[in-house]
Amino acid sequence: MTLLLRRIGRGNWSPLLISYDHHRQGQLPILLAAKVGDRIEVAGVAYRVSVVIP
Repeated sequence: MTLLLRRIGRGNWSPLLISYDHHRQGQLPILLAAKVGDRIEVAGVAYRVSVVIP
């Protein structure tokens, strides 16, 4: 699964692209369920999910 995250707030910030590989699920700290519009916090910064690619 790949998530395209955009920073919440003013400004033209570059999007953050996060990819999860289900084959390496044992190495990931948590299972992530996300949909467009959800808010996710990464390193103390709030992002909004713009695109979810399964």
